[in-house]
Amino acid sequence: MHRLIVAVCTILYLVGAASDTRADLLRFEQLCDISAAVAMGEGHILAASDEVNALYSFQATGGAPVAVRDVTSLLNMAFVGGEIDIEAAARSRDRIWWLGSHEPFKPSRQMIFATNIPAADLADLQVLVPPMNLTGLLRDSAEAANLWHSSTFLEEPDYGGLNIEAAAIGPDGQLWVGLRGPLDGSDGLYGNAIVVTLDMTLPATVVGVHRLDLLDRGIRAMAAIDGGFVIVAGGVADQGTNTPYLWTPGQAPRPVRQRPAPPLNVESIVARPGGWLMLSDDSSSIRPDTDGRHQSCKALADATMPTTDPGVFAQGFLAEWPPEERP
Repeated sequence: MHRLIVAVCTILYLVGAASDTRADLLRFEQLCDISAAVAMGEGHILAASDEVNALYSFQATGGAPVAVRDVTSLLNMAFVGGEIDIEAAARSRDRIWWLGSHEPFKPSRQMIFATNIPAADLADLQVLVPPMNLTGLLRDSAEAANLWHSSTFLEEPDYGGLNIEAAAIGPDGQLWVGLRGPLDGSDGLYGNAIVVTLDMTLPATVVGVHRLDLLDRGIRAMAAIDGGFVIVAGGVADQGTNTPYLWTPGQAPRPVRQRPAPPLNVESIVARPGGWLMLSDDSSSIRPDTDGRHQSCKALADATMPTTDPGVFAQGFLAEWPPEERP
């Protein structure tokens, strides 16, 4: 565990210094944020954005996508419409679970589905488990009944409504789902963060709930590591900064020190051989357009979709384990 703490502290210390001007930041082109991602092997990652219903294959070192697949037809979404708002992904032995935010009253966002682990060109991408809605499962589960406030399934996320933004396969092989909101206080805006453990053997069931003191913040990203998790905590709404924690179930989460510099707005974390890849939401980052004006990345992307605008990219940072601490 000592080498785990040193390694993760080193990674997040470096990430804390990131900005658009750093030469060692990676650029993942043609999207502004990577809200969910997993490793595919052979030096590639499979990523999603919460702005489009597509999956992107990238080299882990960044650059233009190797391949992009729209998943609307794969999921038979013609009857729903709207964006899925993919906010979390978790890879098990033979599949990848993709989770929409499950925001109340937005049916297209209320889904979890599973794909195979495809080749980098995505030609063999297929849906293994069709979309299903976790809202009823979470609302009606006896395990989770005392977590929710009166408006959990009625309010928008900024006001304490349900908002899934993180997931990982835990040491028990189950799907651990981290909620950005609600928190467990009376209005969902204050209190402890919530992690729900799901057994995805169909029909899915809630098999555990966990409350984490993250100083009135929810969970923005998580990844499994050495019997526990790396968690990125952030505000239920968009206020505040993101802070990394180490958490071993059954113990209190432990904050990881960061440098006093603007951090990446980390939205997802991918384990890589010898290190970690932190991936950011750069939707609000101001970038020059082709006319020399400056706009947010999201505005540039919306104006030119599908885009090859050089100002449209998400950032990542790949840090290696220190040689003396390499597992």
